[in-house]
Amino acid sequence: RKRSFDLEKGYDSDFKTCIKDSTVGNIRYTGEVKEKMQMAEQYTKDLSEIVDTNPALTNGEIVHTVNHSGNKIHLAHMATKGAHKNEIIAIKNFSDNAYQSYGIEFPAGKWVEIMNSDDKKYAGSGEFSNSHRILNSNRPSKHFIKMNGNSVLYFKKVN
Repeated sequence: RKRSFDLEKGYDSDFKTCIKDSTVGNIRYTGEVKEKMQMAEQYTKDLSEIVDTNPALTNGEIVHTVNHSGNKIHLAHMATKGAHKNEIIAIKNFSDNAYQSYGIEFPAGKWVEIMNSDDKKYAGSGEFSNSHRILNSNRPSKHFIKMNGNSVLYFKKVN
């Protein structure tokens, strides 16, 4: 079959060729865009690993949720039962507002930040990173965290 090259458009206008050239797998990103795409891919891989290694996110029950609707902050505490208990707290900021010191009530225990979508390695600003900090208390207590707008934090209970 003869291919048609469209001089006006500057590319091969054959339908099959156009479809093939426009598929996502054929896009060639360069420079800063390529770097951002790689960072987004790393975020997806790291998040998948967290989901795969924490049964609270796949088979757990929601222990409780908190919705700070005025600030558009939502917290979900998920846990599994049994001898190998796994607990995760996910905090999502649905607003464009950044918070330098936002009070969140954590259950008793030792909680470690395991992921922050604002981390520089995920193309975030990095200025709101909690540096994988540890939150520790013998009783439920309020801890103050930093959160960028439209970001997600994941904490895991480690004891």
